[in-house]
Amino acid sequence: MPKKSQVIQLSDEEYIQLRQYVREGKKSSRAITRARVLLLSDDHVPDEEICQQLDVGRVTVYRIRRKYQQNL
Repeated sequence: MPKKSQVIQLSDEEYIQLRQYVREGKKSSRAITRARVLLLSDDHVPDEEICQQLDVGRVTVYRIRRKYQQNL
């Protein structure tokens, strides 16, 4: 199983906000996908599984996590 290059650890507040963001479904599908990538990454789901579940590429997952970490 490939190892993640970036580990995401969301705070409880961030986790709740992202879950609510996804549940409402009022944003663009791209924004919701980004939120889902972060949520799955926080749950330690392997990259390959995230890619399959959300139908995105590995590079997309990597870029979303990298951008999140840069904005901390």
